[in-house]
Amino acid sequence: DAASEALAIRVRSAVAEATGGLPCSVGVGPNRMLAKLAATRAKPPASGVHVITANGAIDALGDGVSARDLPGVGRSTAEALLKHFNATTVVDLRAISEARLAARFGPKIAKSLYLASRGCDPRAGAAISAGGGGGEGS
Repeated sequence: DAASEALAIRVRSAVAEATGGLPCSVGVGPNRMLAKLAATRAKPPASGVHVITANGAIDALGDGVSARDLPGVGRSTAEALLKHFNATTVVDLRAISEARLAARFGPKIAKSLYLASRGCDPRAGAAISAGGGGGEGS
């Protein structure tokens, strides 16, 4: 929304001013996972700011988003998704039932994958947060 984007622009400007002009990317989303995805999309050559709204979460996790971009999906999980389900993208993952995921990964990981593929951050304490640069995966 406009207020979130305005705040992100102010944060970006404040960082540039405080660091002598160093650029940064600011992502805003309804949870940590989507905010990190937004921050990735804000990186150059983009504008430096990207906002994902709650209503736009499923669209943000469209065809071009790799399952590896989701929290908890590392190399081995991605390889298992490909081998057992022929799934490489979030859209592919979203087509797999939670029960089928549980049969392969167990109920805890299955729930996490199922929720993440639908824009819900499965990590505790991740309800509303801003993602940003500097950390791994940012």
